[in-house]
Amino acid sequence: MENLDVQKVGSIFVYSEELGSFEFGYDHPYKPERAIKTYELCNRYGVINFPWMTRLAPESLDITLLNLFHEPDYIRLLQVSSHGSVSLEALERGLGTDDTPIIKGIYEWALEVCGGTHSAIKRIVSGEALVAFNSLGGFHHAMPGNAEGFCYINDIVIAIKDVLNSPADLKIAYIDIDAHHGNGVQHAFYDDPRVLVISLHESGETLYPWSGFETEIGEGDGKGYNINLPLQPGTDDEIYSFVFENAALPVLRKFDPDLIVAELGADALVSDPLTNLKLTNNGY
Repeated sequence: MENLDVQKVGSIFVYSEELGSFEFGYDHPYKPERAIKTYELCNRYGVINFPWMTRLAPESLDITLLNLFHEPDYIRLLQVSSHGSVSLEALERGLGTDDTPIIKGIYEWALEVCGGTHSAIKRIVSGEALVAFNSLGGFHHAMPGNAEGFCYINDIVIAIKDVLNSPADLKIAYIDIDAHHGNGVQHAFYDDPRVLVISLHESGETLYPWSGFETEIGEGDGKGYNINLPLQPGTDDEIYSFVFENAALPVLRKFDPDLIVAELGADALVSDPLTNLKLTNNGY
């Protein structure tokens, strides 16, 4: 499956057992091993074993693309921190906190994860695939100059910005169903009408990153292209579906995007220990 001709592929599953084996620490909430379990379950149930599907092993992102969103000084600090350097300057950029600890190899790991997202979206734009899924991607909190919320490099923003710089001239919709507001992606496209940003999340009144209120609608040319749908703690399947179908989907259809990028966080589930939404598998 791994070596199929991508010209004949309908969908791509971005996967690396090595990246899934990376550890943030025993007590850290983020567990990359979930990507391995996801892949194993998909294999067990036979949902990715069709001839139009292929597995794509991610390769490191071209580091020049980091400049599309991230500040060079921050990337330098991330790189040296990844090799064991600890400094107050790095801590000021979020490197070394409980959420974004300094881990040996984190820079290289993040580059490969980001490379997977970038490769996937480029294959869709080129017509080599219709849909792609990166089970390790979706680091929507990373900011230009700092790490936060388990996120070091914003793979979503970099991939979208590179597409926007291509001759394709595409309208892109980004929809985020993670329980946490996608503040990094919002920041990146807040004034850009080419990208419609829709985020359904637990209200910033009760959950990190304490943002994503309905009044945050974009600015300048991007005003009206940033849609936040904050939800109260305890929101269940019925309420979530109502909001999604009556607020998110009509806007999405009206925008009529050429490409949809989705951040499919599973932490709105009732069992998640960090959030207060009450979705079930049926809701998802």
